[in-house]
Amino acid sequence: MVSLLKKIQIGILVLFITIIFILFFITFSSPLKEDTLINIEKNSSGRIVARILYENNVISSERVFLVYLKLSGKSNDIIPGEFLIPKGKNFLGVANFITNPKNIYYHKITLVEGQTVKQFLKLIADNPNLTGEIITVKEGTMMPDTYYFTKGSTRASLINRATDSMDKYLNELWRNRNPNLPFKNKHEALTLAAMVEKETGIASERELIAGLFINRLKMGYKLQSDPTVAYGLGKESAKGLTKTDLTTVHPYNTYTMYGLPKGPIANPSRESLRAVFFPDKTPYLYFVADGKGGHVFTTNLIDHNKEVAKWREIEKNILQKEKAKKSKS
Repeated sequence: MVSLLKKIQIGILVLFITIIFILFFITFSSPLKEDTLINIEKNSSGRIVARILYENNVISSERVFLVYLKLSGKSNDIIPGEFLIPKGKNFLGVANFITNPKNIYYHKITLVEGQTVKQFLKLIADNPNLTGEIITVKEGTMMPDTYYFTKGSTRASLINRATDSMDKYLNELWRNRNPNLPFKNKHEALTLAAMVEKETGIASERELIAGLFINRLKMGYKLQSDPTVAYGLGKESAKGLTKTDLTTVHPYNTYTMYGLPKGPIANPSRESLRAVFFPDKTPYLYFVADGKGGHVFTTNLIDHNKEVAKWREIEKNILQKEKAKKSKS
């Protein structure tokens, strides 16, 4: 009788110690010293998930974690996807984290305003967290923005999101446009917005440059925009254009043609799109770089030529300093 009682006592003690041990692991144990990204594939069993977590040092015991999953009924609640597990999370915290869809990790890709579709598509093509083939779209039709996506999302879906965003915003502006604007269609407005984007070094100048270009369109002047020339020649920058470049005839050379170029030369931002639909009312017809990132605006050719001469001198000094630096190095 005494022996049986002892066995029962020992059994209760073992059970108590086991429960304490499990509770310790569930409540306190956390080997994770830094945030860790883990990936759970579709149809992964609790055992597979426990193995992934253990191998990534997220948990300290596969067996105890499996026991907890079964006891808590969370085995069937695990969500496939990537999770950035915060450091210091215990068993309970980890189990709750990977069963909550709000915690799925999203990657991001930033499409910068003023870049071309070609540049955007290369960025998307090179991203290892996206899958599938690239789809081609027209220049200027992708909205610059930061896009979030889950691992394994298709490149086509991200591209479509960017074009849908551009189309939606452009349609909204077009519906509310001023009838006095010199645009026959949305394509023309988009084309001018891309020019404004490429010409603008200071955000506050967008509406002013848009108003100036609209003045020139209405008066039948050539737009004479360097970035359009560079784009038509396949150059990434308008810096260093030659006289030959400016006189080379192509559908984007606004020095040799009247009106807007063939199409957009980049993907304009929302701000530049809005600027061409709500431009400043300005008397200006000319502008030239001021050497400080902005521009000097003038109303007539005589004043403009004076400012151009000043800019040429500034440009000359900049080139001389660059040459001096190169010779020293």
